[in-house]
Parts: sequence; structure tokens; C-alpha cells
Amino acid sequence: MTKIALLSDIHFGKYSRTNDFTVPGELMISHSHGEKSLKCELISKLKEEQVEYIIITGDLTSIGSPSEFIHCKSAIKEIANSVGVKSEKVIICLGNHDIDWNISKLSANYTNSTREIQNEATDNYLAVAGSVANHWLLEMDNYDEKGPAPYSGVIEFDGIVFFALNSGWLCSEKDAVKQGKLDSLQLEWISTKFSNYKKSKKWKILILHHHPFNYPYAKPSPDHSVLMEGPELKDLIGNYGINIVCHGHRHHPRVKNEMENGWLNPITFISSGSLSVNLEHRHEEIPNLFHIIELDHDKSFYLRSYKFSSLNGWVKVTDNNKHTPIDFEMFFQKPIQDSELITSIEDICRMSKGENQKELMAWKDLPNDLKSIRIEKLNSLLKEYCKREKVKCFGRYPDGEVVLINKNL
Repeated sequence: MTKIALLSDIHFGKYSRTNDFTVPGELMISHSHGEKSLKCELISKLKEEQVEYIIITGDLTSIGSPSEFIHCKSAIKEIANSVGVKSEKVIICLGNHDIDWNISKLSANYTNSTREIQNEATDNYLAVAGSVANHWLLEMDNYDEKGPAPYSGVIEFDGIVFFALNSGWLCSEKDAVKQGKLDSLQLEWISTKFSNYKKSKKWKILILHHHPFNYPYAKPSPDHSVLMEGPELKDLIGNYGINIVCHGHRHHPRVKNEMENGWLNPITFISSGSLSVNLEHRHEEIPNLFHIIELDHDKSFYLRSYKFSSLNGWVKVTDNNKHTPIDFEMFFQKPIQDSELITSIEDICRMSKGENQKELMAWKDLPNDLKSIRIEKLNSLLKEYCKREKVKCFGRYPDGEVVLINKNL
């Protein structure tokens, strides 16, 4: 078993709910009085869980200021050191709040300039604002191979490979909606990285900040902050067999297990919620949360979720809150293996003794496990079976009838 702590949306600074994650001397927008220490209780729970990795899926800060980055970095190091997680096993990506908003605002000073100067100044100021973490979080940049955006990259361990994308660096303070953006550079780069690991038996986990598709909110409302390139990214992670996608941004936890036609295996999407954002930035009935991902060797895993209680610290999520539609402990099954698919094929192909010809059921009538794989793979597995059993196969799925003829008769 391998245990990973999944944290997101710390919002260190003025949007935090706790002094534990606030710049000394700076005022918080809101504060919860008389509660237990969120940070100390977190350390205690992570020790109890004996985590080996910590991943943080963006919005480390409130406004991306130097003081927030410096103190947030110290807090993350303190947590990791106290729990016994090595620095190289603390893996972060950035969100839209990790843009230096003050630098981003400087682009507005060029409204009276020519359009050419306006555009160039805006682009350059936004590029600087989106890259400030390269300086303030320098020693946390532990990727084995760096991507085209700040804190995008690949980091590989014995049984796991983590991929990170930066969906926030092209966001800016002027955006009315903080919609995630990757651009073609990151998409092309991650496609290449995914393809390099397509045949790998290791766990493949993608982290980014923005959600790649819409979820329903606690209250009915449009969701405009989804990742712009979400459909393209979903195709890539499905085609290359990513196992788990972790993201933040929403402050509203969700877990969704999906298997679409053409994907190599089921994919679990984990919307993490927020570790410590204040009440004004989350629905009042949605708690602060963090999660434990417990990986098994057979590609099955457990997800455990904890919520923060002012009186009791981090406690198990309960299932009596409709705004937190997750259980404390959830189990996700391993992908279907070829050997299991072969067994299903054998079941539908088995011919009684002396039977010369058998027409197989139509594709729509096949067992669900066989319909869940790509048609090319289904036909390939059927061909392998026929070759081994010395049976001739005529036709192919899904074009029409598939007929088997016993060559021994």
C-alpha cells in the first residue's frame, strides 16, 4: 500500500480561515474564533495515516504575493518535515490565485498607449505575474522533467509517475471568470509525456488546478470556470491510460469514476475541495477537506476524506450532507485486465462438442466489459482466441455478424 495526502486550495493569506495560514501581521477577511489549530491537527492526522507523499493541486496563496509564497512555503515544509515526508515527495501545481495580482494589474496602466504597446505590455506583465512562483518556490521545483509552464512537469518514483499541468498561469486579475487555460504548448507537451508512459505498469496520476469538465454546484448555477481545453485533455488521459486525475479550484468536493468508449481503463477524477479557504469563498455547508489516496498494487485504491471541525479537528466526512456528496471511505476497482476479457470471450465463444458453426451475439448484446474496450482491441482478442483454439473467425465487430467455424470438424 502507498498513501498520498491530497491537499488543495490552501489560500494562504487573507482568504484563509485560520491564522495558521496567514501572513504574520496581515489582517484576514474572516476568522473562526476558538477553534482547534487546523495545521497542528492536520499534522497529527497525516502522521496517523502514515502518508508517504503530499500533493497540492493549486491555489497555494490568496493573491500570489511574495510574503504569501514565502510563508506558505515554510508552512508546507513544516507539515512535511513533521510528518516525515521527504521534500522530493511533496509535489505541487499552481492555480489562478498563484498569479501575482499586483503585477497583473500593472498592465492596465497602458490603456492610453497604442494598441500594439497595450498588447505587448499586457502580455509581458501577465507572463511575469504568472511566473513569480519560479522565484519564491524555487526549492520546491522538484520535477525530473520540466514542462513549458511554471510548475508543470513529470516526476517519477518506483511505482508512481506524477504529471503536473499549470492551468492557472494564463489567468489574470482582469478576467471576469477565472477559467483554466493550458494552451497548445502544454497540450502538445503532455501528449508526448503521456505517450512515453502508455505501456508503463506504474500508477499514473495527473494533477492540475482547474476541473476538466463541469460538475453540478451545491446550488444550481452556471459553471464558467472549467478548463478551456477540458475535452482535449480528457481524450488524452483516456487514450493514454491515466489512472487518477486530481484537481482543486471549486472548493466543492466531488469524486467521479468514468469509463468512456475508447479509453484504456477507468479514470477517477477527484475534485479536492479546499483545505483552508474561508467561509465567504465556499458554500456555508461545505467544509474544509483533505483526502488520503491509498494505492494498492493491483490498480485498485481507497479514498478517505476528512473534514475540519472547529471543536474536534479533522474528522471523518459523514454522508448526511448533500453538499458534500462523498463518503468517508470509497473504493475504486482496478481496470479490467486482458486475462479477464479473454475469459469473457471464451464464455461467449464456447461451442458444444460436435458443433461446426456458431454465430456470436451482436456487439450491443455483448457483456459490458467487452463493450467497454475499443473495437480494435475486442477484434484482436477474439482473433487471438480463435488462433489458440484453432477456430476460423468470419466477420468483425461492429460491422455485422461474427461467425466461428470449428476447423477440427
